Amino acid sequence: MRWRGAALKDVSPWWNFLAKTNPFIRFSRQRSDGSWLRVFQTEPVQANLNPVWDNIEIRLEKLCMNRFNSEIKVECFSHSGDNGEEFIGEGSFTLEQILNTTRVVSLTNPDVENPGTLFLDEVNIEERFDFIDFIRGGMQIAVVLAIDFTVSNGIQNSVDSLHAIHRTSLNDYQIAITKVLGTLLNYDYDQRVPVYGFGARPCFPNLKDTETSHLFPLTGNPERPEVLGVDGVLKTYSNALQYLEFSGPTYFSPILREAIKQANDSLSKGHDEYLILLILTDGEIYDLPETIGLMQEAANLPISIIIVGIGNADFGQMNILDGDQGLFTQKGGKVERDLCQFVPFNEYRDDADKLSEEVIAELPRQIVDYKKLRHMVPKHISEEKPTSLNRIPTRIYLEGLDSPKGKKMPASASKLTGDAQMGSPRNGFHPTQGQQARRDSTTAPLHMRRQSLKTTK
Repeated sequence: MRWRGAALKDVSPWWNFLAKTNPFIRFSRQRSDGSWLRVFQTEPVQANLNPVWDNIEIRLEKLCMNRFNSEIKVECFSHSGDNGEEFIGEGSFTLEQILNTTRVVSLTNPDVENPGTLFLDEVNIEERFDFIDFIRGGMQIAVVLAIDFTVSNGIQNSVDSLHAIHRTSLNDYQIAITKVLGTLLNYDYDQRVPVYGFGARPCFPNLKDTETSHLFPLTGNPERPEVLGVDGVLKTYSNALQYLEFSGPTYFSPILREAIKQANDSLSKGHDEYLILLILTDGEIYDLPETIGLMQEAANLPISIIIVGIGNADFGQMNILDGDQGLFTQKGGKVERDLCQFVPFNEYRDDADKLSEEVIAELPRQIVDYKKLRHMVPKHISEEKPTSLNRIPTRIYLEGLDSPKGKKMPASASKLTGDAQMGSPRNGFHPTQGQQARRDSTTAPLHMRRQSLKTTK
């Protein structure tokens, strides 16, 4: 909503020539007991009797409990020093009125004649969806894992190697697989993970290479790169170490191309699938410009990249790829959305819950940003609108979380796995009859849509 005031009463003290009227407006909804609950307040506009306030964005549930005929009180005050306020006037309206009849609120004040008028210049009803809506609508999560085996990790037979296998404890890569991959697999619908290595010369019985490979299946079988669950990944990882000759340098572009290929294949088959590429690496990469270029391509695909930095190396390039302030190619093009999250493992290695939070902190927003970019809404959602909306233009608006970007998504995914594991076939996986029946039960229309009032700048 965009509100403005006209001819507001000057309530600054007559004896104080320096004082000015700094108007702001406050909205309240009526409780069942008749009392009023404050729901929103604008910032004051300094020294202006004809103010134009900033756009107001508020959920209908908060503004009026989604009741279009419920009275909403709007009060106008002037802000004074020390958080004081002077009353200018008040009025009321309903959504039904401002959407269909009048957008003018004449203020009243028992002590002042004609205290002024409020005008609603713009109003728009929007519908918002979040990460959970897409999960419930049938979207599936698929995880791909890539592990760095470059020589900078240290040769696996050395006790100081980041890949050293210990009898009584796990190395950092094993801990990251257990904690980080374990968290992500709460959302993976079939628990089957394609696992790749890079930066080494593979010497598997059925897969040998005379040169450094920057993308090879850790199973040693190019036809079957998938492994079931965290336990399967840990066993595959430990077994693969004996068949690898660590080398270098570190390149991300081959695994990014593979992720892009898989995402395109999924789209071509009509699957509603979102791919999470998890990369475990120990530091600097040597193909940063090419990697950024591929991320620009991936931004238009259902892909997120989570990079976990293992060890104490310089991870400056990883922070560049994280790109919270924008990621730019060598030619100056901007990657269209944020799709990468970097997590330094050592900062959270002793706090599993905090590590899980950091890993998935940006994932819901990234997924919804992609859906918004592609103008996609959750499947199986009824398009019926309230009667009072039938006569006004509406549009869909997507949002990742109601909270600010920095708020963490809960690490626990127990409420999601029931829906998330039931998905369309991927790489030969087919749900059982019982699973299919449970999946079909999730396709009923959702009643958790979020309608908001917002204006377009």
